[in-house]
Amino acid sequence: MRADTADSSDVTPPLDEEEELEDSRQREAQARPELEADGCPPCYPPDIDIPMLRNPPEEYRAIVAYWMSFPGTSDMPLTAQLVAWRKFRTYQRQTRRRFQKFEDSLRQRRQRHGLDASVSLTEDLEQQSALDRWIEFQNYHLARLEALEEQRDGLTKELAEPCSDNERDAITYVLGTSERNIERHHVLLRWIEQNREAMVLRGAARQPNNEALDAAVRETSSSTRVLRTREKPASPVLDKRARISKPNKPQRRKTRHETQPEPKTDTKKSSAVIPPKASSERKPKRQSAKKPQETRYAKAPHQPGPQKEKTRHPQSHGLASVSEPGTVTRFGRRSKPPERWIPG
Repeated sequence: MRADTADSSDVTPPLDEEEELEDSRQREAQARPELEADGCPPCYPPDIDIPMLRNPPEEYRAIVAYWMSFPGTSDMPLTAQLVAWRKFRTYQRQTRRRFQKFEDSLRQRRQRHGLDASVSLTEDLEQQSALDRWIEFQNYHLARLEALEEQRDGLTKELAEPCSDNERDAITYVLGTSERNIERHHVLLRWIEQNREAMVLRGAARQPNNEALDAAVRETSSSTRVLRTREKPASPVLDKRARISKPNKPQRRKTRHETQPEPKTDTKKSSAVIPPKASSERKPKRQSAKKPQETRYAKAPHQPGPQKEKTRHPQSHGLASVSEPGTVTRFGRRSKPPERWIPG
């Protein structure tokens, strides 16, 4: 009796329901940040409390039931999820020993299950993205599904072979368990694929939209062309409104004898400066024919004296340049009688 009394006093009394719930809350609260920090999304949001997990919302019901179906998990699905995630991370480190072979087998497995096989993994786990890690997690459970299906197919073949009743009953029981495991595993794989698609969408949301980026590039290029057009005159070939002509360029590079002023240019300059005087000098020239030589030589720069009709030719060596009597000048008028110039 004493021994029984001593043994009964050493037994820890079971936790009551309230204490058990509090312990589950603490375990779930510890598991959640560890999962999130390692890139594994928790199977239910933090606003769902432990009692609600017994009847969670429809969108979380299947996956919560999956994690709670493992022995010893009861109402702690995140704790069960964390245990499975740690096992996967250990397996992931082992795959790096023969990484190229592992990556090839992953692509082949994805192709067999109708998933995108054009994936490229990162060998360095420290540099791996959350999406790549999740793809390897998906591959880990696809391999588990193939193992369950292989086990089911083997049991089905055994059941078709002749055997005793006891063996048949044992095979039938194990086969039923295998089929239930496959069904449960499909629940997990659907949840994994949903989260993979969500990760892809979140990653695409962080990147600029291709169409919007292309439109922005086109708008930027158009704005650049407009600015360049405003800053630089358009070429005559590209713009018909251009007023640049080719003859203007060689005029700025004329030689010395080409740039000497012509009579036409002098006429424009003199007319621009004193237009009334020029017009008054031409009228007497047309009306009066008595003094044609005065009009002709009025502006001669080398007229030596008051005698306007007399002029010295640069090559006459002091001799007078006279017209013969009765000679008709180039203006159609007759010249006056010749007069000889006498040097003073």
